[in-house]
Amino acid sequence: MVRTFLAIDLPDRVLKYIGTAIESWRLHGANVRWVVPERIHLTLKFLGEVEANLIPSIIEGCSSISTDTTEFSLELGETGVFPTIERPRILWIGIYGDIMILRKLQRGIEDVLAGIGIAKEQRPFIPHLTVGRVRSPRGIHRLMGPFMKTEIPLASFRVTSLSLYRSTLTPKGPIYDLLGRCPLAPAGT
Repeated sequence: MVRTFLAIDLPDRVLKYIGTAIESWRLHGANVRWVVPERIHLTLKFLGEVEANLIPSIIEGCSSISTDTTEFSLELGETGVFPTIERPRILWIGIYGDIMILRKLQRGIEDVLAGIGIAKEQRPFIPHLTVGRVRSPRGIHRLMGPFMKTEIPLASFRVTSLSLYRSTLTPKGPIYDLLGRCPLAPAGT
Protein backbone atom coordinates (compact mmCIF):
# COMPACT_ATOMS: atom_id res chain seq x y z
CA MET A 1 0.00 0.00 0.00
CA VAL A 2 1.15 3.51 -0.85
CA ARG A 3 -0.13 6.66 0.91
CA THR A 4 -0.72 9.15 -1.91
CA PHE A 5 -2.18 12.52 -2.85
CA LEU A 6 -2.60 14.66 -5.96
CA ALA A 7 -1.50 18.27 -5.77
CA ILE A 8 -0.50 21.42 -7.58
CA ASP A 9 3.06 22.49 -6.81
CA LEU A 10 3.82 26.10 -5.95
CA PRO A 11 6.70 28.11 -7.41
CA ASP A 12 9.69 28.87 -5.17
CA ARG A 13 8.88 32.61 -4.99
CA VAL A 14 5.42 31.84 -3.54
CA LEU A 15 6.88 29.33 -1.09
CA LYS A 16 9.47 31.93 -0.03
CA TYR A 17 6.73 34.47 0.72
CA ILE A 18 4.77 31.88 2.73
CA GLY A 19 7.93 30.97 4.64
CA THR A 20 8.45 34.63 5.60
CA ALA A 21 4.83 34.88 6.76
CA ILE A 22 5.16 31.69 8.83
CA GLU A 23 8.26 33.11 10.54
CA SER A 24 6.31 36.24 11.51
CA TRP A 25 3.40 34.15 12.85
CA ARG A 26 5.79 31.91 14.78
CA LEU A 27 6.88 34.95 16.84
CA HIS A 28 3.48 35.01 18.58
CA GLY A 29 4.39 31.85 20.48
CA ALA A 30 1.25 29.83 19.81
CA ASN A 31 1.44 26.06 20.09
CA VAL A 32 1.20 25.47 16.33
CA ARG A 33 3.07 22.93 14.21
CA TRP A 34 3.96 25.07 11.21
CA VAL A 35 4.31 23.39 7.82
CA VAL A 36 7.78 23.52 6.28
CA PRO A 37 7.31 25.82 3.24
CA GLU A 38 8.88 23.30 0.84
CA ARG A 39 6.11 20.84 1.78
CA ILE A 40 3.25 23.25 1.07
CA HIS A 41 1.13 22.42 -1.96
CA LEU A 42 -2.46 22.76 -3.14
CA THR A 43 -4.00 19.34 -2.52
CA LEU A 44 -6.62 18.37 -5.09
CA LYS A 45 -7.24 14.84 -3.82
CA PHE A 46 -5.92 12.88 -0.86
CA LEU A 47 -6.12 9.28 -2.01
CA GLY A 48 -4.90 7.70 1.22
CA GLU A 49 -3.51 4.17 1.10
CA VAL A 50 -3.79 2.67 -2.38
CA GLU A 51 -2.46 -0.53 -3.90
CA ALA A 52 0.90 0.10 -5.59
CA ASN A 53 -0.36 -1.55 -8.79
CA LEU A 54 -2.98 1.24 -9.11
CA ILE A 55 -0.34 3.99 -9.44
CA PRO A 56 -0.01 3.70 -13.26
CA SER A 57 -3.81 3.81 -13.64
CA ILE A 58 -4.02 6.86 -11.37
CA ILE A 59 -1.38 8.67 -13.41
CA GLU A 60 -3.04 7.66 -16.69
CA GLY A 61 -6.47 8.81 -15.48
CA CYS A 62 -5.14 12.12 -14.21
CA SER A 63 -3.24 12.66 -17.46
CA SER A 64 -6.49 12.25 -19.40
CA ILE A 65 -8.02 15.04 -17.29
CA SER A 66 -4.94 17.29 -17.30
CA THR A 67 -4.45 17.22 -21.06
CA ASP A 68 -8.07 18.39 -21.45
CA THR A 69 -7.37 21.36 -19.14
CA THR A 70 -5.52 24.45 -20.35
CA GLU A 71 -2.91 26.00 -18.06
CA PHE A 72 -4.46 28.60 -15.76
CA SER A 73 -3.55 31.11 -13.05
CA LEU A 74 -4.13 31.11 -9.31
CA GLU A 75 -3.15 33.52 -6.54
CA LEU A 76 -2.92 33.58 -2.78
CA GLY A 77 -5.95 34.90 -0.91
CA GLU A 78 -6.77 35.74 2.69
CA THR A 79 -5.92 33.64 5.72
CA GLY A 80 -8.48 31.44 7.44
CA VAL A 81 -9.01 28.54 9.84
CA PHE A 82 -10.84 25.23 10.04
CA PRO A 83 -13.25 24.51 11.65
CA THR A 84 -13.98 27.84 13.40
CA ILE A 85 -12.14 30.92 14.66
CA GLU A 86 -13.23 29.98 18.21
CA ARG A 87 -11.61 26.54 17.92
CA PRO A 88 -9.02 26.65 15.17
CA ARG A 89 -7.32 23.37 14.25
CA ILE A 90 -5.97 24.13 10.77
CA LEU A 91 -4.49 27.48 9.69
CA TRP A 92 -4.58 28.16 5.96
CA ILE A 93 -4.13 30.62 3.11
CA GLY A 94 -6.97 30.72 0.59
CA ILE A 95 -6.65 30.46 -3.17
CA TYR A 96 -8.20 32.74 -5.78
CA GLY A 97 -7.88 33.26 -9.51
CA ASP A 98 -9.27 30.85 -12.11
CA ILE A 99 -11.26 28.96 -9.48
CA MET A 100 -13.89 27.71 -11.92
CA ILE A 101 -11.16 25.93 -13.91
CA LEU A 102 -9.62 24.59 -10.70
CA ARG A 103 -12.97 23.23 -9.48
CA LYS A 104 -13.70 21.61 -12.86
CA LEU A 105 -10.24 19.99 -12.80
CA GLN A 106 -10.76 18.72 -9.26
CA ARG A 107 -14.22 17.29 -10.11
CA GLY A 108 -12.74 15.59 -13.18
CA ILE A 109 -10.08 13.98 -11.00
CA GLU A 110 -12.73 12.76 -8.54
CA ASP A 111 -14.74 11.25 -11.40
CA VAL A 112 -11.84 9.53 -13.15
CA LEU A 113 -10.46 8.11 -9.90
CA ALA A 114 -13.92 6.83 -8.88
CA GLY A 115 -13.78 4.85 -12.13
CA ILE A 116 -10.77 2.90 -10.82
CA GLY A 117 -12.26 2.32 -7.37
CA ILE A 118 -11.07 5.31 -5.35
CA ALA A 119 -13.93 6.78 -3.34
CA LYS A 120 -15.02 10.34 -4.03
CA GLU A 121 -14.45 12.93 -1.32
CA GLN A 122 -17.73 13.71 0.43
CA ARG A 123 -16.68 17.12 1.76
CA PRO A 124 -16.81 20.12 -0.57
CA PHE A 125 -13.52 21.14 -2.17
CA ILE A 126 -12.21 24.35 -0.55
CA PRO A 127 -9.01 25.48 -2.28
CA HIS A 128 -6.45 26.34 0.40
CA LEU A 129 -2.86 25.90 1.50
CA THR A 130 -2.43 24.44 4.98
CA VAL A 131 0.29 26.42 6.77
CA GLY A 132 -0.15 25.22 10.36
CA ARG A 133 -1.89 22.77 12.66
CA VAL A 134 -2.87 23.86 16.16
CA ARG A 135 -1.42 21.47 18.75
CA SER A 136 -3.16 23.02 21.76
CA PRO A 137 -4.98 26.26 22.62
CA ARG A 138 -1.87 27.56 24.44
CA GLY A 139 -1.06 31.00 23.03
CA ILE A 140 -3.51 30.70 20.14
CA HIS A 141 -5.38 33.86 21.22
CA ARG A 142 -2.18 35.91 20.68
CA LEU A 143 -1.86 34.57 17.14
CA MET A 144 -5.42 34.73 15.81
CA GLY A 145 -5.68 38.52 15.44
CA PRO A 146 -2.38 38.98 13.58
CA PHE A 147 -2.91 35.79 11.56
CA MET A 148 -6.40 36.73 10.37
CA LYS A 149 -5.32 40.30 9.56
CA THR A 150 -2.31 39.28 7.46
CA GLU A 151 -2.18 41.25 4.22
CA ILE A 152 -1.41 38.77 1.46
CA PRO A 153 0.36 40.42 -1.46
CA LEU A 154 -0.68 39.51 -4.97
CA ALA A 155 1.27 36.30 -5.44
CA SER A 156 -0.09 34.77 -8.62
CA PHE A 157 1.26 31.66 -10.28
CA ARG A 158 0.60 29.49 -13.33
CA VAL A 159 -0.70 25.97 -12.95
CA THR A 160 1.02 23.87 -15.60
CA SER A 161 0.78 20.34 -14.17
CA LEU A 162 -0.58 18.03 -11.50
CA SER A 163 1.72 15.97 -9.30
CA LEU A 164 1.09 12.59 -7.69
CA TYR A 165 3.06 12.14 -4.48
CA ARG A 166 3.77 9.32 -2.07
CA SER A 167 3.59 10.58 1.53
CA THR A 168 5.70 8.72 4.08
CA LEU A 169 4.99 9.73 7.66
CA THR A 170 8.03 10.07 9.93
CA PRO A 171 8.55 11.51 13.44
CA LYS A 172 10.16 14.58 11.81
CA GLY A 173 7.22 15.14 9.49
CA PRO A 174 6.07 13.71 6.17
CA ILE A 175 8.44 12.96 3.30
CA TYR A 176 6.99 13.49 -0.17
CA ASP A 177 8.26 11.54 -3.18
CA LEU A 178 7.06 12.43 -6.67
CA LEU A 179 5.45 9.42 -8.36
CA GLY A 180 4.28 11.16 -11.54
CA ARG A 181 3.50 14.49 -13.13
CA CYS A 182 0.58 15.18 -15.45
CA PRO A 183 1.08 18.30 -17.63
CA LEU A 184 -1.84 20.55 -18.51
CA ALA A 185 -2.43 21.66 -22.10
CA PRO A 186 -0.33 24.74 -22.93
CA ALA A 187 -2.28 27.99 -23.22
CA GLY A 188 -3.23 28.86 -26.78
CA THR A 189 -3.58 25.25 -27.98
